[in-house]
Amino acid sequence: MRSSFWIVASFISVFCLSACSDPTSASATDVVDSDGAVQPDTNGADAVSDSGETDVVGQPDAVPVDVAAGDTTPNDVAEADTATTDTATGDTAVADTLPTDAVVLDVASLDGTAGDSSQSQAPVPAEYHYPVRTPANPHGVTVGVTFDMPMDLTSLTANTVDAACSGALQVSFDNFDTCLKMFGHATPHAADPNRYELVSAGLPPSRAPLALRIDATVRSAAGVAMGWVSTSPAIAGPYHHTIMVDGTNDFAADEALTTSSAGHSAWLAWDADYVYLGFESPDLAADNNETWFFAYVGAPGVAGTREGVLYNTQSPALPFDARLHIQWRANDDYGASLSWVGSGWGPVDLGLGVGAGNVATNGAYLELRLPLSALGLPTGLRLVMGMLREQGFNEATWATVPAGSAADGYDPDFMNFISASLFYRNVTIEE
Repeated sequence: MRSSFWIVASFISVFCLSACSDPTSASATDVVDSDGAVQPDTNGADAVSDSGETDVVGQPDAVPVDVAAGDTTPNDVAEADTATTDTATGDTAVADTLPTDAVVLDVASLDGTAGDSSQSQAPVPAEYHYPVRTPANPHGVTVGVTFDMPMDLTSLTANTVDAACSGALQVSFDNFDTCLKMFGHATPHAADPNRYELVSAGLPPSRAPLALRIDATVRSAAGVAMGWVSTSPAIAGPYHHTIMVDGTNDFAADEALTTSSAGHSAWLAWDADYVYLGFESPDLAADNNETWFFAYVGAPGVAGTREGVLYNTQSPALPFDARLHIQWRANDDYGASLSWVGSGWGPVDLGLGVGAGNVATNGAYLELRLPLSALGLPTGLRLVMGMLREQGFNEATWATVPAGSAADGYDPDFMNFISASLFYRNVTIEE
C-alpha cells in the first residue's frame, strides 16, 4: 500500500520582553547550512562556524533572513521546529530551527516537491488478477497484477524461451520448480494504466494451482525498485480436458450429467478447441433406424433459434437460442449436424458422419466432439440433449439433459438447459 506522510513543521513564535536577562534567549537571525538545516544563533553571533557560512565565529550572521527550503516567512526570529530533526528534508541536525513551512513535503521525498511521494516510493502490488482463458488466447492463460503506481515497463520482463523460472514476472503451477513460457513481456491493461498482464504460450494442467511471483527488481516509472519478492496466493487455473474420440469412455467422474431416465448417462467436457459430448443408452445398442440421439448447442451472444428440428411430428421448443443441432441414428449408419441459418435449419459439415474423425461408438456408448469455431470461439456454452423415437404412432422423447428439463413422453418442450463457462468448470442448470 502506498503511504504518504504529511509533515508540517510546528510554528512557535517566541517573544522576549526587554526585561529578559537570559543571554541565550535572545536570538538574531537564522542562517542556512549547506545541508538545508538552519542553525540557531546565540545573541546574534555564531557560537560555532556554521557549515557553508562565510562569516566568522562570534560574528553576527550576514544573512538577515531565514531562507530555509519551503519557508515563506522572511525575517522570522528564534523560531524552532518541535522535532529535533527536520524530517521534511531528511536533515538530521539537532535543534534545527526551520520554522513552519508553507509547503507540505513527503517524508520519502528529498526533491522538495509538494505532495509527491511517488518519486521515491517503492511500488507495491495492490491487486492480483487470477488466470483466465480468453477468446483472443484460448490456448493460454492471462494473468495480471495492479501496482499502486505506474511502472517502468522495461522492468516487467518474462521468460519467453522455455519453462525456466526467469524474468521479473513468473507464473508457476508447481511451486516454481518450473514456470509457464510467456508469449511476451508484460503489457499495460487497456482500461487501467497501473495494471499489467502476461499471456502464457500454452495451457497449464487443468485446474492446476497457479501463482504469480514478482521479483524485487521491478521498478516504478520513477525508477525505484520494489526491493522485495512478492508471490500471489495460488488459485486453480482454467479447466480443460481433451477426450480421445475412439469409443472408449475417458470422461472424468465430475463431467457426468444426469438424464431424465434411469439407465441412461451423459457427459460433457471441453478444451480450447472442442466441446466433447458422451452419451450411454441401451437404445443406442438396439440397432433401430427410427431412434436418434440428439443435441442442441448454442452460446451466449450467438444467433440461433428456439425452434427445434422436426422428427416426424415432434419438434421441441427450446429455452435458449440454439445454433447447432447434432443427430446420430441408433443403428450407426447416419450422423449429421445442422446449423441455424436465419430462416431455417441447414446442413453444416462438422465431421460427424459415419467414419469421420469427430464421432465414435461402442455398443451402447456414443461420443463426439464439436469444434468451438462453429460457435465463434465463445466464452460459454448452452446445451440440451436426449433420445427420441420417430416411429409413427409410437413417437417419444426421453433421457433428456438436464434431468427434469423435459418430461419423458411425446414431443415435450425443454424448460431448462445446461450452461457452462468454458474457462472454468462451472456447469449450471438455467431456464
